[in-house]
Amino acid sequence: MIEYIAETHTYLKDGVIIPSVTQIIHKMMPNKYSGIPARVLEKAAAYGDLVHESIEDYNRTGIVPENEVENAIKRYRTIAEANKITVTSQEEIVSYKDMFAGRYDILGSVKDKPAIIDIKTTSTYDDKYLSIQLTMYRMALREAGIEVEKAYCMYLPKKKTGMLIQVKFQDETELIKKIENVALDNSEE
Repeated sequence: MIEYIAETHTYLKDGVIIPSVTQIIHKMMPNKYSGIPARVLEKAAAYGDLVHESIEDYNRTGIVPENEVENAIKRYRTIAEANKITVTSQEEIVSYKDMFAGRYDILGSVKDKPAIIDIKTTSTYDDKYLSIQLTMYRMALREAGIEVEKAYCMYLPKKKTGMLIQVKFQDETELIKKIENVALDNSEE
């Protein structure tokens, strides 16, 4: 059983704290946001959270919300229709062994192929980050008995049109080694 405590962004698996996908990736890429003021990161995160929530609502209801992210949702809808995206589930918590847990954005299909889709609103696209993130989610989904063939980023930056970008999965054996190295580094601190 996985429990999520939102206030502290903590995942518990059978009562034991395990790291999140995000925490692991940030330890693998420690300088990703260096030099960016905290207030800028907070504002970007709030915008991204609102886009995620609004897409989730749109996928459930079919109604485009009338709020400050309305244009992003319209771009999402256009891209989803053009790529025959269907949504099976969204914002579900998954875990891989006792190594990590996280919440994927969208599970479904793209052009009839089982896929996982992550939504990003960042000003720059980071293929390496997404490749690690979506591979970790694929591993967790497989452990839950769900196979995905493809991974995508629904890239919806604030001041650009947006697009669907296919993301390549990482070699899982190599990724597990990297995750174990991050965990080992933490236990030595």
